[in-house]
Amino acid sequence: MRYLFVLWVVTVSGFISAQDNVLQQVIPLPDTTLTLDQALILIEGHTDYFFSYNPAEIEVVKEVNCLNTNRILSEVLHDIIDDPEITFKLIGNQIVIYNSRIGDPVSEFTLPEDSMVSRITGKIRDAASDDPIPFATLSIAGTRLGTISNLDGEFIFNFSDKYLNDSLVIASLGFRPKKILIDRAANRDTTILLEPDYIDIQEVIIRQTDPVLLLRSAVRKLNENYLLDPFAQTCFYRETVRKNNRFIIISEAILGIYRTGLDDPFRYEQVKILKGRSNVDLLRTDFITLTLKAGLETSLSIDIVRNRPEFLKEESFHNYNYELKEITVDENHQTYIIGFTQKETTEPPHFNGELYIDMGSLAIRAAEFEMDQKTIEQLTPEMVVSKPRHLEVKPLSANFYVRYKEEDGRYHLAYIWFDNEFRIRSKDQLFGTLFHTKSEMAVTETDIANIDKFRLRETINIQNPFIDMVGGTEETFWEDYNFIRPDEPLEKALIRISKIPEE
Repeated sequence: MRYLFVLWVVTVSGFISAQDNVLQQVIPLPDTTLTLDQALILIEGHTDYFFSYNPAEIEVVKEVNCLNTNRILSEVLHDIIDDPEITFKLIGNQIVIYNSRIGDPVSEFTLPEDSMVSRITGKIRDAASDDPIPFATLSIAGTRLGTISNLDGEFIFNFSDKYLNDSLVIASLGFRPKKILIDRAANRDTTILLEPDYIDIQEVIIRQTDPVLLLRSAVRKLNENYLLDPFAQTCFYRETVRKNNRFIIISEAILGIYRTGLDDPFRYEQVKILKGRSNVDLLRTDFITLTLKAGLETSLSIDIVRNRPEFLKEESFHNYNYELKEITVDENHQTYIIGFTQKETTEPPHFNGELYIDMGSLAIRAAEFEMDQKTIEQLTPEMVVSKPRHLEVKPLSANFYVRYKEEDGRYHLAYIWFDNEFRIRSKDQLFGTLFHTKSEMAVTETDIANIDKFRLRETINIQNPFIDMVGGTEETFWEDYNFIRPDEPLEKALIRISKIPEE
């Protein structure tokens, strides 16, 4: 089991004494019925400690009865968990709940060895045209560690020196994957060329020519292709606002995300900020007093496997026209590209786009879609939370992209991107001002073994404006975290905005 440990030094007698004191603490609870998970959160509110456990060992969604009696913590825990093999141990500021038959968590605790961090930087380009390749994935072979290239094909990848003898895999839709030795590219700038990989649709035997049948099979195989148990991810998230062609707000953070498995009937996510900053051009945002829907909440909702939109629901297939457009290669996997358009007779707003379905497993590898410009105005109330009466807000475009990565036969979220354009006009303006909002999230690490949910006080409300939750800049801000290298105009904007004096 993996825990979030702090460095602690105690004598054996001191450790036992502290543990006894905590577990003997009287806990007042209401007389109620709730899930075990909710009960533990309630108990955390009465102590200075938080619970750590492996969800695979503890059935946290089961209902438990809390009695309105003042009992000591150890009695309350034994009563609500009701499993003789489950025991508790105090480690640092955590009360670890574990299965005594499987092992003692203290024996699993070792301080991490000193590890140097290296970096690979560079560009990924098309070997045929020399064009940059955006959204290419880079990962250490056989691991879930990686990053993604920006719109200019540029990347920065930090990693532990223990991977120096391993290979870095670079892949992008429509190109042959490439492997390079990490030690030959470490701590230097390198250009990586990917060869285009084309497939003539006539040369491939298509086992199901009907795209609706393919999609129906893909939806029914979701539980076979995606992670079913809880998992944790480390992500880099960036949110920007441009006024005309000038960046005025840039917010960024390293996020920790805990996610329940796909087949969990009570699916949810917890998000905490590990490190974050924001830059605001105070000279150019005076009149922006409207609130757009939180970008972080929208980003997570674009995970179409966990939050299936209409075009992926069998009962709604009749509302769309589907077309098998072509077959391409994605990371050495032959992949169907299925285009879809929403029928004009259906309720607006309408969505159009493409789905990328793996030919072998029928897993959804990626999706790219947009709101139809003819009907996008219907979604204004959903996209704009509040605005002054004198402002008119007209959405012009909304584009979305989501990508998944396969590891050991199971897929997980790898990258999310969405881009919105608005025209905002006050009553005394003739043409108004163009605003452009963009959010992107790149998963840099996925952990599926012995993960723990976050304590409630660490998490953030993803419905709140992201800019209100982060702040501050400094040199080498991201340290050893992996992040998306800014596109050229954004990089200049970060420098420009950071130099604006606050008045």
